[in-house]
Amino acid sequence: MFKNKRYFSVAAAIIILVVVFVYATNDNESYDVDIVSQIDTNVSEELTEAIENQLNVALAGIEAAEAEGERPDLNLYTLAAGNAKALGYLEQAKEIYEAYFEYNSINPVAWSNYAQVLMQMGDYDGAEQAYLVTLGFDDATEGYYMAYVRLLEKMGDRDDDIETVLVTAVDQLGQTHSLMVALAEWYVEHGQCERAIDHYEVAATLSGGGELQEVIESDIETVQETCVEVEE
Repeated sequence: MFKNKRYFSVAAAIIILVVVFVYATNDNESYDVDIVSQIDTNVSEELTEAIENQLNVALAGIEAAEAEGERPDLNLYTLAAGNAKALGYLEQAKEIYEAYFEYNSINPVAWSNYAQVLMQMGDYDGAEQAYLVTLGFDDATEGYYMAYVRLLEKMGDRDDDIETVLVTAVDQLGQTHSLMVALAEWYVEHGQCERAIDHYEVAATLSGGGELQEVIESDIETVQETCVEVEE
């Protein structure tokens, strides 16, 4: 159903050119992992049936519109893709998102969800390109940056890129508690103790006091006692 790619918006063409350019200029190695098309979920049998019914209704609506030569309701695509993802039907979710992008390629939420599907499939390279597109939108959120960081952690040997992503997030979004903590933890892991303490202290001021601030102050004490500064 989703193999026929019939027409592209101008925005979709631009996005595709960006992704092709990134692939062509990406010097990172390809990651030798098994690509999975479906995963088991912990969804109950009753809920599975309900979600599958929603999925089938959405797909039927798309097919009916296409049969009439009409533009389908785009909400049906995101609903269907989300349902397929919830059921662990990763290949199907991937195809639905790709069909959706032919109509609307400027939805960062859809790109982020698409990246999550690719990551679950084990297509880390594809997931990275999708996250790069997601972060290219003006309304990219902290959650998107942190999701990209989690992907880089899975990929391995991307420590410097993780720091760059976190620093970029701060530049774009400003200092937040979680970003400061994430950077502090990165600096601790890489023996940059003073920088870690500086970032923890900023996080403490953003914590709003209470238990959260106490945790950060404890982290600072731990860094002061155990961290060994590594010369850069």
